[in-house]
Amino acid sequence: MIRRSPPLLPRDVGVTRYMPWIVAILTFLAALSASGGMLLFRTVDAWSDDLRSVLTVELSGPRESLPARIDALAGVLRQSGLADSIQPVPAEDVVALLQPWLGSTAVIGDLPLPGLIDIRLSRPDAEAIAQIRALVAATEPEASIDDHGLWLGQLRRLARAAQLLSLTVVLLVGLATTLAIVFGTRAALAAHRDIVELVHIMGARDGAIAGRFQRQAVAMALRGGFVGLALAVALLFALSYGMGPMLGTMLAAEPWRAGDLLLVSALPLLAGLVAAVTARWTVLRELRNLY
Repeated sequence: MIRRSPPLLPRDVGVTRYMPWIVAILTFLAALSASGGMLLFRTVDAWSDDLRSVLTVELSGPRESLPARIDALAGVLRQSGLADSIQPVPAEDVVALLQPWLGSTAVIGDLPLPGLIDIRLSRPDAEAIAQIRALVAATEPEASIDDHGLWLGQLRRLARAAQLLSLTVVLLVGLATTLAIVFGTRAALAAHRDIVELVHIMGARDGAIAGRFQRQAVAMALRGGFVGLALAVALLFALSYGMGPMLGTMLAAEPWRAGDLLLVSALPLLAGLVAAVTARWTVLRELRNLY
């Protein structure tokens, strides 16, 4: 009966005992960070597209003449064919918008409320917006147009910050994984120094010795990586199932896409690659110092 030789990197030597769990936790955090970053970026992108296609025209003046002026301006804009939808905002809706800030509707009713027209452009480009501005200026010179540029700028900054934060977390997780593998490999090498010296004296090359450590480090990293990925995917699906309608309303995007999970599923393979390179480099470096 052939017995398998004991591994050079056993699970019960120092930090290597916990190596799969360390990698699992780090992969779990990286998967959540990457998924959250992709979801937030896609949501911000959807919000930006929606805001770019919407303009709000504001008219001020005597309350008695506002309805007729709003209808006249809305008719001119409809004839232009530049917008898919042109909807005057009812006065009661304007009051409802101000009520959380000003309180009683009786107080709001005494204020000179503006008239609003919501415009949804068929092609939200600079030329169409310029034509809308020209029509509004020719019909109502004192009217103002809000193209939501302030909100768009803030959303773009939020998207960039989300990307940077997600990338930073993934890079930090990768660095932590590398350090854990380095320490684990060095601990195993120190614990089996006698065996390593013996096989080296018997003629084993440094590359062959490093390969043994490398294979076991990769096996541990893959095992821990897939466990961490499974936990992250389970949590994401639980959130998607339990908060799907809420996420769809708040985030204006699909909670999760197949492409997101496909990209995140590469994290265990990336952990295995990091383990292979790091373990081999660590062993070869330690062997050079040893001899």
